[in-house]
Amino acid sequence: MGVHQKQTELWVDPVNLARRIPEDHFLRKLNKTLDLSFVREEVSKSYGRNGNVSVDPVVIMKMMLLLFLDNVSSERELMRVIPLRIDYLWYLGYGLEDEVPTHSVLSKARRRWGAEVFERLFKLTVAKCLAAGLIDGSKVHVDSSNIRANASKNSIVEIACGEALGRLDEAAPEADAESKPKVRGRVNRSKMSTTDPDATLVRQGGAQSEPSYKNHRVVDDKAGVVTAIKSTTGAVNEAHELVGLIREHEANTGHAAAVVVADCKYGTAENFVALAQQNIATHNGRPAFAPQQPPAGGHLREQPILLRCGERHLHLPLRGAASLQAFQRPARPRRIHDASGRMRTLRAAQPLHALENGAHHQPAQGAAITGSG
Repeated sequence: MGVHQKQTELWVDPVNLARRIPEDHFLRKLNKTLDLSFVREEVSKSYGRNGNVSVDPVVIMKMMLLLFLDNVSSERELMRVIPLRIDYLWYLGYGLEDEVPTHSVLSKARRRWGAEVFERLFKLTVAKCLAAGLIDGSKVHVDSSNIRANASKNSIVEIACGEALGRLDEAAPEADAESKPKVRGRVNRSKMSTTDPDATLVRQGGAQSEPSYKNHRVVDDKAGVVTAIKSTTGAVNEAHELVGLIREHEANTGHAAAVVVADCKYGTAENFVALAQQNIATHNGRPAFAPQQPPAGGHLREQPILLRCGERHLHLPLRGAASLQAFQRPARPRRIHDASGRMRTLRAAQPLHALENGAHHQPAQGAAITGSG
């Protein structure tokens, strides 16, 4: 039976543990590519001249990156793992005998720096990606993700509507009307979390409602760089954030978006019209605002529907069950049956920008169109 002989000479001077980190290691590439020295200048006004010497802001930012890059479960866990990882120690610039700061350093830094500093850091990072040729800016993808709030469901209490809204206002007294949490729905007007009042209850699929937030983002098509972000409560409708996100993308990159790709949740009439007025082509799923079945009684109320056919758009009323059935079909047929059973062909469509002055295109009698599946 063999017995491993400890190699004590590897852990005494002189030694170069950096040779144990492969040249193709991700942290080596990141350290070579991403220069975070600009962080010191951005946060310098957040520190005073007296008191204890703080942890280097660049090291703090690198720790925050490690949290997300390796999906570390918590800040406490990160600080426990750092002394055990040679690659972490090398990336952060720590030696084997250096004392790793406590987890509270990260939370204190976030409070000290404030949201504005992180927004500036994000914009500077986008600018660096733009200078490196990683951003084209013309074609973007928009999406959102629900983020589970760090609050127990046991903290959810039922309170009066007025009290709930008042507590939410107190949680962000300096925020303007647009940045305050938007509470919607009966559940979120009568219930709230005592430990995280900004979070709202959201149900996904068949699961139970959980306190959540929502992250909205714009991703450039060229190299997958995130160019615009926004965080809201989980109950906010992502369709309402589309126009603002595109505006932020254009401000951060200096490039006007020409094509926007999103799922059907963003396919509202307001979004189609707003983007068309800016000459932005849309590639969305089936419009979410289209009715899926006739109401009770079997009659559909006539209402204008905004549709897309290839690169052209139509604004037309949805009439009758025959048109509804055609609209629900996954493909875009060139020929369809009208309500009388006759075959009709959908012909040229009017571009949506012609609707800016309220003009409505009248399709041929009996014509119908499907959604962009």
